[in-house]
Amino acid sequence: MARRTGLHLETKKGGSSHLIIRRGDRKSELPMHGWQGTRNRLGQCNQKAVGIEVMAGYRVNVEPDDNGTLLITCPQLPIVVTFAEDEQGVLQHAVDAIETALASMIDDGEDVPRPDGQPGLVIDLPALTWLKLNLYWSLRDADITRAELATRSDWKRESVDRLFRLDHRSRLEQLEAAFSALGRTVEVDIRVAA
Repeated sequence: MARRTGLHLETKKGGSSHLIIRRGDRKSELPMHGWQGTRNRLGQCNQKAVGIEVMAGYRVNVEPDDNGTLLITCPQLPIVVTFAEDEQGVLQHAVDAIETALASMIDDGEDVPRPDGQPGLVIDLPALTWLKLNLYWSLRDADITRAELATRSDWKRESVDRLFRLDHRSRLEQLEAAFSALGRTVEVDIRVAA
């Protein structure tokens, strides 16, 4: 299939791991997380610190499709299937598809799997998305409803519902207050980009 599409995919392992996509003379590298036994803290709650891990990512598979595009799937979120015309579009389309799937699952009240931390091409989503996703997990872990969260927070139900909409730009202080009502705190860890 790769021969028909002119694409060649390979992984480079070592000090820094990347998915290498070659098309003719062009070469692009996308960073991969979790190789060489590195312990990723993907989406895992730190129960001892009563905090949450904000940055995480879902692993995706990228393979050449039969029409010259790149097929993108997510093993943990089977409803995520998208494509990109080229390697530059992989990250953008993967983020869009994963956020759309997560928004649908949250809206329908479904269980949303936590990232598995397996090695591969991991798509990091925006921090606000991860805060909202962690709030959803915290609500479900506490086994309470959004109506109960509204009561605990002394907010209108509509205001609470917006906290779980991935397309709504909630304010950080609102999210912090919701986490506090669930007995959680938000801690931010800033790191130098790799």
